[in-house]
Amino acid sequence: AQLQDGQVVPSISCEAIADKVIGCGDVVILKSVFDREPLIRFRDRVFQWGIATELTNPKSPTVSYHRIDENPPLSKTNRILHGYSFLFDENNQAILGEHGDAVLIEEIGRYSDALISLQNRIAGTSGGYAPDASGQYMRPHVIRYPSGGGFGGVHEHPPEPQRIGLILTMSDTGVDCQTGGTRFKPEDTWLDAEEYQEMGDICIFKYNIPHDISIVDESEKLDWSSRRGRWTMIMPY
Repeated sequence: AQLQDGQVVPSISCEAIADKVIGCGDVVILKSVFDREPLIRFRDRVFQWGIATELTNPKSPTVSYHRIDENPPLSKTNRILHGYSFLFDENNQAILGEHGDAVLIEEIGRYSDALISLQNRIAGTSGGYAPDASGQYMRPHVIRYPSGGGFGGVHEHPPEPQRIGLILTMSDTGVDCQTGGTRFKPEDTWLDAEEYQEMGDICIFKYNIPHDISIVDESEKLDWSSRRGRWTMIMPY
């Protein structure tokens, strides 16, 4: 796929991708959508914003926030991750609080806009940053599964209203981490998607296919202050 005027343009039609993903349960990877160096800069700015901004987990957030999950007791799925959740104002700009800056706001919007447009064109949804008639909206997340044990347990999502999942790969195996990543189980056998992905690719899958994130660099020491690990961006609806 290519990025043209801020939109992801796959080499086959979005309708054909929908047939593969929603109709057949295939996993599709769009290759080389985003350039590596800008993604690294974006990832580093998100990380620095997290250092400057207090960890919170609000029930009804009004501003973007970040939190660390270490097998939270109320969650149905075990996980160890650092999640950055972005909320937007009426001008479709991320609300970052006192430690935000114009460059990071622009970058969040650029990647989020492209992913939301792709989501809507493939899945036939109409999600945006503002709540729709049913109160649903897109809330972009950047996630780091840290080296030293980051993971996400096996889970699946209700198919509606989202229909598909999008995962933007923001790290490279062998550089940012050595092991771990997204796996799918469409039938009886696990499919390790990381064998086919590089930084800047987008992985697309049917939303109710079981999947997990295998343990990242289990032999290393977990360090929440480190950038190391498996980085992704997702687009929950």
